[in-house]
Amino acid sequence: MGEKEALTMSETDENKEITELKESELDVRVDISEDKLQATLKIFPPKVKMEEREPFTYEDLTFALAQKGVVAGLNKEELERLVAGQIYYEEIVCATGKEAKDGIDGVFDYKFDVSPKGKPKILEDGSVDYRSMHTFEKVVAGQEIVVYTPATKGEDGYLVTGLPLKAKIGKTLPVLRGKGFTLSDDNRVYTASLDGKVELRDGKLSVTNFVEVDGDIDVATGNLVFNGDICILGNVATGFIVNATGCITINGYAEGATLIAGKDVVIKGGMNGGGKGMIKAGGSVEGKFFELTQIRAVGYVKANNILNCDVETLDVIEVAGKLGSIVGGRTYALQGMTASSIGKESEIPTQVEVGPRKELLMECKRLREEIGKMDTELEALRKVEKALKQLEKAGNQILASDPRKIKLMRSKILKSMELEETKRKFHAMEEEIQRGEKAEIVVTKGVYPGVKVTIGQNHLAIKDAVADVTLRSRKGENGVNIGIFSNE
Repeated sequence: MGEKEALTMSETDENKEITELKESELDVRVDISEDKLQATLKIFPPKVKMEEREPFTYEDLTFALAQKGVVAGLNKEELERLVAGQIYYEEIVCATGKEAKDGIDGVFDYKFDVSPKGKPKILEDGSVDYRSMHTFEKVVAGQEIVVYTPATKGEDGYLVTGLPLKAKIGKTLPVLRGKGFTLSDDNRVYTASLDGKVELRDGKLSVTNFVEVDGDIDVATGNLVFNGDICILGNVATGFIVNATGCITINGYAEGATLIAGKDVVIKGGMNGGGKGMIKAGGSVEGKFFELTQIRAVGYVKANNILNCDVETLDVIEVAGKLGSIVGGRTYALQGMTASSIGKESEIPTQVEVGPRKELLMECKRLREEIGKMDTELEALRKVEKALKQLEKAGNQILASDPRKIKLMRSKILKSMELEETKRKFHAMEEEIQRGEKAEIVVTKGVYPGVKVTIGQNHLAIKDAVADVTLRSRKGENGVNIGIFSNE
């Protein structure tokens, strides 16, 4: 019922009803929402004749609200409007709480592509266009590379009942660690301190030395050795060496050269080593193709084709594209291998291998035994040391310069150091073995006769061509062997 309707009720009808009623207090009805963020109010007149009613005041309303527990976020303007017009029967929002607004986490705004490596274009046949690959970003001294926006505290809220709502404080991110940059006094702006290549790797920001060769590496330039990253815009000719502590990127192709990198190697045009080419990388190796090339990598190896190569990686090998194939040579990947096809219908001898090698398992076993032996020797030295201390307590003075004591302490220190180093090697080998335990070979097209497969300690010579299969170790009646499973 509206305000006008409420105040123009038939006096006769009202008087008939009220005459029989006793005088009572102002009837203020309050409803609080379930979340207690809003309260509504509706006023009903006292049950007395109209001429006997006392005008209600702002204090009357706030008192009534307080009795219902509504004490915060009062809508003063609306309450005063009701008082000014002595309005009954109209429901209003008399109080509104405030939701807590959680703080925002701190965030780094990187002014460069932080992905480990740009993704090359995938062609229609599934092969990779490595020439389209963006491998790094160059910066100049004084260039902003990262800007940090600090976390906010947020805003506390409250319920209409007066209870506070605490806001969650945003998470503050730790300062980036690394090298080759300066940080502003307020820890917000990171600026390159030298010309070079910027990257974020394993959570560390770095700007490193970088050299770009605008042409080929050949008789005109000689070998190239650099403490940092190298980018060659041209090609690398046979017989030349490129050695970088960082990454090597070749926009053209490589011939029978030697490429040594502390991190990654990318050869956009591919490499035909002619039986002389060699790549050694502390990271990954990628290229359009590799032929007659020796590759040793800690990280993955990716290409469209691998032909008559000698490849070893502690990661995986991926040969992309519908025509992507591994043909000839010897290819080993600790953690697994994927290819469109392996071998040829002409039965070209091809060796592929995944999983932990026998030599690795034997060396791990030897180190385990060596650790046990060292523990025994170290315990014997501790017993001698304890005996000397007991002699000292008994009054048998042993000088700190006593050759026996000096020799004992030296032996103990050296043996402890040797034990720690052996344990480090052992644990690294254990992790390597674990990474390769579930290695398998996935082939989307065909595996042909002439291919010899090794998975761990098991061997299989392919006698009949098989298509779209996965080769992995399995337990059979006669022990573990290599199974061929359909990918369908």
